[in-house]
Amino acid sequence: MEIGASGSRWRRNTGYADGQWGVVAGHLNGDESVVAAMAREAREEAGIVLALNDLVVVGIMHRRAEGPGGDERLDFSRTARRWGEG
Repeated sequence: MEIGASGSRWRRNTGYADGQWGVVAGHLNGDESVVAAMAREAREEAGIVLALNDLVVVGIMHRRAEGPGGDERLDFSRTARRWGEG
């Protein structure tokens, strides 16, 4: 896994934006907390192991696509105090 200094990684085998640089991202599963989702997505997408108490939310952005039926999302930016490869 190639990970850049900004925490970005080369996307592959995801079915979305493969062959491009991106950051670990994803969706919540059911009753999953934002922090639990962050740890799960890092493990699934980048093989990075994060302890829940090491994660800190550092920003939140609300965005909505224009037009009828526009997609609406909340993006949570985060950082980890420490991490390891799994």
